[in-house]
Amino acid sequence: MSNFKFKLMNRQKLIRTILKGIFFSLFAALYSTGLFAAPDEDPNTNLPPEEVAVRIVTTPVKPGFERSIVAPVQVFLYRADSEIEVIFNQNLGEVYVQIVNHMGIVVDSYSCDSFFEPFVKLESPSTAGYYTVCIYGNSFHGTGSFTID
Repeated sequence: MSNFKFKLMNRQKLIRTILKGIFFSLFAALYSTGLFAAPDEDPNTNLPPEEVAVRIVTTPVKPGFERSIVAPVQVFLYRADSEIEVIFNQNLGEVYVQIVNHMGIVVDSYSCDSFFEPFVKLESPSTAGYYTVCIYGNSFHGTGSFTID
């Protein structure tokens, strides 16, 4: 009987040793893949989008219609994704969106029909400076300014 207990205890120790080895091997594998590593401390990774105030230069006014409470165009700067999103809250028809630097040079542009494309994403400039988003349509013209640090 004591021989049986001895064999049972040896098997339990063997199983415990094997399970510990598997656990430590899995932990080492997960640690080496970077799963438990601290995230990069990039301050731009969790930034919310910044709304760029759009100054409306001209806007379509239809007889018999009141102006909307919602701005016809909204612009958002996503610093973490290096993108600029232009949202058309009203159908402005054919529009031309461009990003211009402080020297008047067009950095990026996009042309579309706001009826079919209610929003546009452009690449944010990578060079630090002062920029202007210009939105041109048949009867709409708006601008908004932002800076890249």
